[in-house]
Amino acid sequence: LDKMSREDAIEDAKKEAVNKALKAGAKEDTIEVLNIEDVPLAYLPGNALLIKVKVVGDLI
Repeated sequence: LDKMSREDAIEDAKKEAVNKALKAGAKEDTIEVLNIEDVPLAYLPGNALLIKVKVVGDLI
């Protein structure tokens, strides 16, 4: 997070999760974010975070 804010990093993770759902066959208008987890990684230098985003959507 030295180069971007926490909010920007979470937004990037959301976009990546949505893109993966689309590639897996989800309908774009049915995709919803179910869960967002962000865990600080104390063993790495700086403000490193592990971000997990779970999205769901109906299949085409």
